[in-house]
Parts: sequence; structure tokens; C-alpha cells
Amino acid sequence: MKTNEFIAHGQAVDCLFERLEIQISETGEAARWRSTYCVPPFDERTTTGNWQEIKYNSNAEPYITRNGRKLYLSRFYRINNNPRP
Repeated sequence: MKTNEFIAHGQAVDCLFERLEIQISETGEAARWRSTYCVPPFDERTTTGNWQEIKYNSNAEPYITRNGRKLYLSRFYRINNNPRP
């Protein structure tokens, strides 16, 4: 996997005008997010976060941060990028 190439492994389920995706590293120890705002009529703005270590809260729930706020991995549903033949 190229370090600059973003391959979405999950997408948030509660976004209306924003598509929020997550990419997990091959080791499973780090992640980064990508946000795409779809503002009518056809304007899209995409921002990609830096790789960061996955952290855990006191209940052992994994998360990364975005602008100082926690993004829990449970907020994302898995995208199957490797469909079976």
C-alpha cells in the first residue's frame, strides 16, 4: 500500500453532508480519517488526516482523534475492498 494512497476500510453511518471514512494501517495499530463535504449544488471538499496511533479509552474502546475530538472506530461500518470472486 502506498502511504499517500487512501484506501477506505470503513465509513461513518451518521453523516448527512459529510462522508467520513477511515483507513486502518496494515499492522492494525494506526489509522487516519478522510472527510469529504458534499455541499450542494456540486462542491466537494476533501481533507485527509495524518496517520495516528489507535488509542483506547478506559472501557477498551478504540479511537483516533480529529480536531481534538475522539472518533470511535465503532462509529464506522466496514467497507469490503476485497470482494471474493
